[in-house]
Amino acid sequence: MKVLHIVSAPAAGGAEVLVRDMAIGSESEGVSAAVLFVSRAEDIGRSESFERQFLAELQSNGVPFYFLPTGSRRNLLKGIRAFRAVVKAFSPDIIHSHLLSGILYGAIGQKATPLVYTHHNSVVKVPAVLFRVLMSLCQHIISISPTCEARVNEVARVGAKSTVIYNAVDSSRFSRRKPNSLGSKADINILSVGGLIEQKNYSLLVAAARRVVDAGVSNFCVKIAGEGVLRETLTNEIRANGLEGRISLLGNRSDVPELFSVSDIFVMSSAWEGLPIALIEAQISGVPSIVTDVGGCKEVIEMTGGGVVVPAFDVEALAQAIRSLVTSAPKRKTLAEKSLSGENVFSIRRALTEHRELYHRLASA
Repeated sequence: MKVLHIVSAPAAGGAEVLVRDMAIGSESEGVSAAVLFVSRAEDIGRSESFERQFLAELQSNGVPFYFLPTGSRRNLLKGIRAFRAVVKAFSPDIIHSHLLSGILYGAIGQKATPLVYTHHNSVVKVPAVLFRVLMSLCQHIISISPTCEARVNEVARVGAKSTVIYNAVDSSRFSRRKPNSLGSKADINILSVGGLIEQKNYSLLVAAARRVVDAGVSNFCVKIAGEGVLRETLTNEIRANGLEGRISLLGNRSDVPELFSVSDIFVMSSAWEGLPIALIEAQISGVPSIVTDVGGCKEVIEMTGGGVVVPAFDVEALAQAIRSLVTSAPKRKTLAEKSLSGENVFSIRRALTEHRELYHRLASA
């Protein structure tokens, strides 16, 4: 069984990390995987050093990878010709797209190979009519959480060809932080991970941090790991709120597991989500989490019990949750102990098995 994954670029992101871990781990399930990138990291303004590390990891594990030529996003015919060459070289039994444009390559570039699409978010960013057409071109649609599946069905009504396979993480990359290590300390380290983009709504986190300080709680610092177009805007907001010494923008990082190992609280202030990989990473690392009630965030916390859910866009609720955990070591310890229970639910091994079963079912049909 050979599967060709189509993903945006070798960059930091939930879909990209999942594809990397699946491609590397697939051989253990009898699946040979390759990865086709639609863009280079530099073409979309992402970290070239992260790309080098990403590709080196694929290469060291024997995973073939390909790139569509620059300009393929704007020139569909150019992309389709290159896509056909990749299909001829790799000869996949299944084509698995993790982005909507990949469906067009898979559907137009070849017609005999079953086409699978994974919807990685709880929002649909294209017109409903176009989304329905794209879904009709797929033999099966995977959603990363029930919330995402509900949204897909609401817009496209895909019915029986829909499956939920939860997002997953290779837990061997992460240390299980001992709950006792989150005891009383002078400074509480708060970590947030994700691109500096509208979706992550870091403006809410900045405003909440200001309120926590105004309430007399100052023994914490916030570190945000990620890159994106809103860096300058966010820097200005941090400065305007007088939080330069309290909130740090770390840029793109390849040592996220190490960041979790020294963090006391994980915060996700997103405006919308799918089933965030970073939240799963926080939970399997034993880091108590505060998340907004968007996408599958609440589902993760309900499964593990390892965090607090607050309404989206509610700055006071987020500030209160941060203040509560910063000032209470017993609360942090309790949530940390519970968070570790989610490792099996969100394990890459479970996801690989479920994907293999689906691939074989589609190929045999």
